[in-house]
Formats: sequence, structure tokens, C-alpha cells
Amino acid sequence: MVGYLDNKSTLNLNAAKMLHDNSIYCSSVHCSYYSCVQKIISKLLTLYTEDELAEDKRNNFAQQSMHQYYLKRIVKDIKINIKNISRQDLTKFTNDLSKLKELRENSDYKNADIPSDCSTKAYLLAQEIQSFIKEIL
Repeated sequence: MVGYLDNKSTLNLNAAKMLHDNSIYCSSVHCSYYSCVQKIISKLLTLYTEDELAEDKRNNFAQQSMHQYYLKRIVKDIKINIKNISRQDLTKFTNDLSKLKELRENSDYKNADIPSDCSTKAYLLAQEIQSFIKEIL
């Protein structure tokens, strides 16, 4: 499953670029966000089984959505397992995740146009998030 999620993550990031280049900005933002969620799940599945993650969610994050759980879980794991990460880098990563999630929610649920700059920002954030994950995990 991990290989499939990694592949889906790459495909979604590529799709985000293609959609942006074709002026389909709301869908581009959506794909940028999900490319990161898939990358995060893929990395978590290298550390834990699906059953372990499901039990952890039930026991510690019961009120959270699955997306919120995965985002919070990866931050928690980085704090615990990566000793040489600076507070500044972790804060930037956390803020980037929040910004990308907000862009995706606006893109998917708000009755508003999504301009090119939002799509560009989402794509760049997704690239940064994925590079960070690849570098430290």
C-alpha cells in the first residue's frame, strides 16, 4: 500500500501542475493538498501498521477527522523522533500544512473563485512540504 500512496502522491502533484497550467485552479489546489496527505500517510505506514494508526486515532484523536489526525500525527512523530530538527523548521512545516489545508478548504467549499495565485501558492507549499518530509523521514 505504501508504494501506491507514494505513486498517487506524485501523480496528484503532477496533476496539480497540469491543472494550474490549464487554468483549472480550484482542482489544482485540491490535488496539491491531497498529494501531501498521501505522502504523509505513506510515511506513517513505514513506521506503523494501519491497525496501529487506527487504534491511535480511536484512543487519542477520536474527535479529529482523518485528515486532521494524519497531519497532527506526522507533526507529533517528527517532534518525538527527529532530534536534530529546529523549532523554526517544525513551526514552518506546521504552518505550511495549515496554509495548504486552508487553501484546499476554500477551493473545495467556498462559493468563490480561486485565482491563479492561490493555485500557485498551494503548489509551492505542496512542493515544500513534500521536500521536507522526504528530507527528514
